[in-house]
Amino acid sequence: MIVRQVVCPLCGSEFEISGNQLSSPFRCPSCREQLFVSRPNRIYLLASYLVSALLAYALGFRGFGLLLPAALIWIGVFFAMALVDLVLVAPRVKPLQADYVELDLFHRANSNKADATPPKTRKGA
Repeated sequence: MIVRQVVCPLCGSEFEISGNQLSSPFRCPSCREQLFVSRPNRIYLLASYLVSALLAYALGFRGFGLLLPAALIWIGVFFAMALVDLVLVAPRVKPLQADYVELDLFHRANSNKADATPPKTRKGA
């Protein structure tokens, strides 16, 4: 199992995370904020496909016949880049932020009887 040393971006404390924490959110042991390891973005996809297209071109494939060999080479190049990233590059830890805003429409701070009754509607409207 891979164990990596990371730094919390919020409080600056150093701690270790294991391989299973790389794919799910976790809490910083010092500040208790939720963090996650950001995954490779589209740059890896584009860079690996560009490298594979250049390799296919160097092997002599041209025109429309370049697409299939480049796609096949891309699989190996992408996994090689991902392996290098996993072994050599430190994980990028970021604070967990919700992708949505939660609307708490039914929660009442003051649970008075007047607040609990729905507003009256006009008849015929």
